[in-house]
Amino acid sequence: MNDPVNGASTPQSFTFSRITLQNYGEVLLHYALWDMTVQSVAGDQTGVLFTIGTTDLTPCGSVLPMGVYVYPTGTFVLAPVMDVRGVVVVVHGTLSGAQQNLTVSQPTGKLWLFGDGKTAGAPVS
Repeated sequence: MNDPVNGASTPQSFTFSRITLQNYGEVLLHYALWDMTVQSVAGDQTGVLFTIGTTDLTPCGSVLPMGVYVYPTGTFVLAPVMDVRGVVVVVHGTLSGAQQNLTVSQPTGKLWLFGDGKTAGAPVS
């Protein structure tokens, strides 16, 4: 899968029926060539999913039960309608799928878009 000395990686795909993040649990999709598809997510809004590769949560519904951190090489694929409520989503990479209807609910929902981030299909600056 990878060479920890040289940092080389071969493409890997991970598919999960369900991921539950609670009690500040974390998941890291470590390499840019890796992708992960999740059919169902659950959590108590304390966990964080970190993605350097591509993470597809399209089938998971419209509310994120966990925070998300997208690295510059990462792509985070969401359902067309998404509600960020009670969690923080930090985007340094690509945000895809939720451009149709993205709701951020305060006081605890946060969407942080950084200069190195973009939506899918946007030109690279």
